[in-house]
Amino acid sequence: MSAAFPDTCQLWQVDLFGESTAIYLLDPAEQNRAARFRFERDRRRFVNSRIALRKILATYLDRDPAQLRFHIGEYGRPSFSDASLQFNITHSEDLALIAVTAQGPLGVDLESVREIDCVLELARRYLHPNEILLLEAAAPADRSEIFLSCWVRKEAVLKSTGAGLTLDTRLLDVGATRDAKTLNLPGFPALRVTSLEPVQGFIAALATAPAVRKFELRRFDP
Repeated sequence: MSAAFPDTCQLWQVDLFGESTAIYLLDPAEQNRAARFRFERDRRRFVNSRIALRKILATYLDRDPAQLRFHIGEYGRPSFSDASLQFNITHSEDLALIAVTAQGPLGVDLESVREIDCVLELARRYLHPNEILLLEAAAPADRSEIFLSCWVRKEAVLKSTGAGLTLDTRLLDVGATRDAKTLNLPGFPALRVTSLEPVQGFIAALATAPAVRKFELRRFDP
């Protein structure tokens, strides 16, 4: 991606089912992490997502996927020291999303649509008071999806800051809707959070610099 297109974020859809034969692309730390997964399903999803990440980023950087070296942040987020390319990755079940843009900050999150037990109790524990009011006013049948829409927006924002869940989610008013919203968090650059539905049955959100206005959804072909 060229810095000449600072208003664009490309979002790659990656299917995580199936066994990859390209595990040799992973570095020793990634291979060791893969070996520690207790369940084969989780190991497969991790391996496939990291292979896809390496192949996608290599196309932007014109490098060998196996030669990419990531910096792992304090909260486990991979990044490059080269700030000209920003990326973030998320997965839910057998679907991953990889967001790439020419400027940061950047965060992406994904959840499968499902019923949430005790959704109002969870909302009162994790959501902003304004978001709780909107959720309480919604029809009971809609509350789980509204909560998930709100949650992925929070996660995307938190991932974009690099601080993860060390920030109190109750202080983040990202909106319990799917409308785009600009946030100004103390100590962090301005963010624009946008809700997306990449495929049926999943909800996603992106947190980007406010200048990013275009989103291109692409499908990764291994």
